[in-house]
Amino acid sequence: MVLLSDDLETFIGGIGTGMTWVDPEFRGRGCGKHMLLAALEEGSTLLSPTFYSESGYANRKAAHRLACDRANEAGLTLDPENYDRYGLSPVPGADMEAVRTALEDDLVQRMLDDPEVRREIARDRFGKLDVLERLSVAREVLDDDLQCQLGIAADKTTAFKP
Repeated sequence: MVLLSDDLETFIGGIGTGMTWVDPEFRGRGCGKHMLLAALEEGSTLLSPTFYSESGYANRKAAHRLACDRANEAGLTLDPENYDRYGLSPVPGADMEAVRTALEDDLVQRMLDDPEVRREIARDRFGKLDVLERLSVAREVLDDDLQCQLGIAADKTTAFKP
């Protein structure tokens, strides 16, 4: 658990089991962002919630931006998407195409090595689609028998037979 206190007397907030909490009196002042960043810098594994509140998502995004700002100021090369996302300028002389290629190669290798990584990436991408888009993708990639078993066959005349 990471605690944040004011003069070691006033409890402001904390992090535990994937949840960040800030006392309502101190919300909106960046406390959550700084707690998350401190936890991430210490290598915390507590920050894997399955649901983000609106403010929780905002805190994580703010902490990520602060981490990117600090890394960029230190001359480290970021994931190319973060330069655009936060309006940052790459380190002078950095070959961003080489960085992008290295990241893609690393991802491909991890996908080849680990089925769970492939599943996680698929969940992430699939989760961003609305229901009709999900059905469309499923109909494109699943064979006819499996579509019938799942009840999503485009051809309604084909019935599933156990």
